[in-house]
Amino acid sequence: MVNELQKSLTVARGLFASGKFDQYKRDIPYATFAQALRSVVRTILSQSDAELGQWRDSIGRALGPHGQLIANLIPEIELIVGKQPPVPELPPQEAKNRFEMVFRRLLGAIATQEHPLVLFLDDLQWLDAATLDLLEHVVTHAEVRHLLIIGAYRDSEVGEAHALSKTLMTHQGAGAEGERDARRTARRP
Repeated sequence: MVNELQKSLTVARGLFASGKFDQYKRDIPYATFAQALRSVVRTILSQSDAELGQWRDSIGRALGPHGQLIANLIPEIELIVGKQPPVPELPPQEAKNRFEMVFRRLLGAIATQEHPLVLFLDDLQWLDAATLDLLEHVVTHAEVRHLLIIGAYRDSEVGEAHALSKTLMTHQGAGAEGERDARRTARRP
């Protein structure tokens, strides 16, 4: 199903990215997002100079002075936006909030009406807490549009006590946002 979706997106100038969680790399926060977005960066870099210039402008505006946070996660982004200046240190909670904001802005710059983005995340049963928090942050902020997140996990490995189950149950009871989350999550036997 996901492969067919990817084919139709290419024809419609949409973007497709996928990442797979690894049970042996659960201690590396955001690694699956980085894996997925590297493929988007490669797609952008393969476009014409004029298109690359448009991407450079929109992504550069979205990142603002905080681009180094994304460059730390996806070093290849500097091939689009150039070398990024260092960012000031902040207390942990402020640093987390700033990173979430910049990541959200990046997704907003990539996932546009002209280039909708489908993000496929596989093996969610092995996702780490930091990535789950970021995923929850992205799907609960309406400013990220033209983004479809498809997640797959093994039902047999995600019981009621699993953090993913708890998050899904919380949002399913929360109304529209929860319904949107539930539609974005697919189960795999």
